[in-house]
Amino acid sequence: MVIGYWLLVIGHWSLVIGTNDKQQTTNDKQQTTNNKQQTTNNQQQTTNNKQQTTNDKQQTTNNKRQTTNNKQQTTLLLMSEIVIIIAAVIISWILFTWLIKVVKASIATAIILTIIVLLLQLVFGVDTAELWREINQLPQTLWQIVN
Repeated sequence: MVIGYWLLVIGHWSLVIGTNDKQQTTNDKQQTTNNKQQTTNNQQQTTNNKQQTTNDKQQTTNNKRQTTNNKQQTTLLLMSEIVIIIAAVIISWILFTWLIKVVKASIATAIILTIIVLLLQLVFGVDTAELWREINQLPQTLWQIVN
């Protein structure tokens, strides 16, 4: 019985070996398919990484443009502020010089009037009340002269 079993095993040994070979081939094919799938996945990941790198570069370019635009806007704001400050200084200077001229003219006029009134009082003995009366009647006097 042992000899028959061995003969049976030896007789079917090629089937056992062939089945193992087929199983090994199937495993190899499955491994090859898995390797191809992994390669495809790696290629897809590489493509995604390249796309992400491109997106990052575009974002960096956009950030640089935005920074440039911000700098230009800041420069424009600074320039407009400088122009406004210069205009304010010029206007202030003009008003100040006008005010000085008005004050000078007022002081000069006041001094001249004071000198005239003092001369009238000292030289001719004219009282200030008399002077004011004449000043008030001046329009009537001129009207009478014209008519």
